[in-house]
Amino acid sequence: ELLDLQVEHQQLQDMYRQSTEKASSYEATDAEQKVAMEGLIQENQALREHIATNDLAKENDLLRSRLEQSGNKLRETLERTQKWEQQANLCRLELDFKTQALVAS
Repeated sequence: ELLDLQVEHQQLQDMYRQSTEKASSYEATDAEQKVAMEGLIQENQALREHIATNDLAKENDLLRSRLEQSGNKLRETLERTQKWEQQANLCRLELDFKTQALVAS
């Protein structure tokens, strides 16, 4: 019976040792997972910032394009206005010339 108790005691010690080894292994794995998770969180944040930066760059490109289009339309309008002013000045000169000719006759 003493021998059975010693064998059972040895088996229980082996089981305890295996349990503590597994627990240590799980703790190490848990710590590694925490480090990996922190790395993933940081990578995720960096990606979010990169996406936000890209979104801002795209928005800036769009605004730049709209500004350029607006500038082109403004230039076209200015050119048309200048042509109309030139035509109006020519008409005024012609009218002045004809008025003077009429007064002279």
